[in-house]
Amino acid sequence: MLKKQIMKKMFDDKFNIDKMRNQILLKNERKEEKNMNKIYKLVLPIILLVVIGSVVFFTQNNFILESNNHVKSSIHINELEELFLSEQVLEVEEVDIEDIPKKFDFILAVSLPTSFKLERQYNLYTRSNIEVDTFDVVRDYVFEYKNANGSKIIISFSETGKPLKDYLIKEGASSKINETNVFISQYQKKYIVLFHYKNINFCIEAEDISIEELTLLLKSIVK
Repeated sequence: MLKKQIMKKMFDDKFNIDKMRNQILLKNERKEEKNMNKIYKLVLPIILLVVIGSVVFFTQNNFILESNNHVKSSIHINELEELFLSEQVLEVEEVDIEDIPKKFDFILAVSLPTSFKLERQYNLYTRSNIEVDTFDVVRDYVFEYKNANGSKIIISFSETGKPLKDYLIKEGASSKINETNVFISQYQKKYIVLFHYKNINFCIEAEDISIEELTLLLKSIVK
């Protein structure tokens, strides 16, 4: 019995259970901490990458959104495979540019490529009564510009409806010029633009000009 008690005391002295438990726990804690540091070191770059990526992503989106809020023009071109012909019964009257009503004097300040010069101006008349042959209603005002190569820019406008043409066109997706909706179509080398601005309906046909030149032309009308 004494021997057992002495052995137990010696065991307790040399092998302190509580002390060993604390040492083991401390060692495990240090090991876990070390492992966690490794995990943190591994995860941190991923977190930074995600955060930085998100910042770049949203910054770009915010920039685009902010730009869209401030940019007043955007261009979308609808390509046409063919034009559908339409018959119109009209009368043409050649007029001088000095005779245009003052409310249409914006036409004097349109921005055209320097190679285009005014070739002719005329009014299109329709009949107020289809029962008679008298064309007594001014329907459209038309201005034709031409360059040395024979290419044309035709600006037509009307207060009573879309300018009359010998073809039909579907408007398609819209563009914006100074916050005004415009419909730009392209058929071969010709742009056809339809829009409504300040109670006037416009149609512009332009051959062999760039989209940049067309945009400048539109901005000179749509302020």
